[in-house]
Amino acid sequence: MLKIEAAGLPCFDLRKAVKADEGVRVLALSNSFGVAVGDEQATVQKGTISVVARLEARRGVFESAYHGPV
Repeated sequence: MLKIEAAGLPCFDLRKAVKADEGVRVLALSNSFGVAVGDEQATVQKGTISVVARLEARRGVFESAYHGPV
């Protein structure tokens, strides 16, 4: 973890996020294999949202501090 003294940095405001429902196409950018720690390219995956449910609705998973829609 890194802590820096800065203000006004660019970020996502999740309060302004567009609501996505079932059937919406999505793109996910990630570091699938945990190797992109420098200037390596990220992995891009495409998919479609099949269902939106609350995290508590999932079965057989570990506890999470997040309890919103997934």
